[in-house]
Amino acid sequence: LNEYGTSTTQTTTITVNNDVPELTAANDSDRSLTAGQSGSFTVSLADSDASDTDLEFIVDGETVEERQVSQSEADETFSYQFSTPGEHSVELTAADGHGASTTIGWTVDAASRPPEFETWAPEDSNLYALTGTTFEFNATASDPDGQTVSYQWYVDDNYTASGESLTHQFNQNGEYTVQVVA
Repeated sequence: LNEYGTSTTQTTTITVNNDVPELTAANDSDRSLTAGQSGSFTVSLADSDASDTDLEFIVDGETVEERQVSQSEADETFSYQFSTPGEHSVELTAADGHGASTTIGWTVDAASRPPEFETWAPEDSNLYALTGTTFEFNATASDPDGQTVSYQWYVDDNYTASGESLTHQFNQNGEYTVQVVA
């Protein structure tokens, strides 16, 4: 503005960009586990504007852990025990203090654990009998994942019956193998 009231204006536009935090999977190994096992998820974080970065660890849509990282580069490891079998989604979201965020994800396939026998009878693994003898075999098993257990009985690799017990008569001389699969 000069003494006669005239002025000139010069305008400069400044664009400030917020960099998006970068997440890189540091251990992208096989994601097949057995239910009951823990999986570890390690990421390298880079956020060059050096603002605090909030990390949110999400399993099957539920937040299971949150952390704040103040350095511009860091390696962070999260662990989670998959108690149920099946396919699970795992995500890690990094959000900086300036509103930028990024997400990295994994799919984990947690296999069902096999049933465990609690009792079986007769307990003796070598039985002797005369021709025409009838034996009753019993078994009970439980599933560590809470699933229903079914039973299949085999005599000499031939399917014979289902259920918790088998009654079988041995009418010929010889050696027989009786097997139950839970």
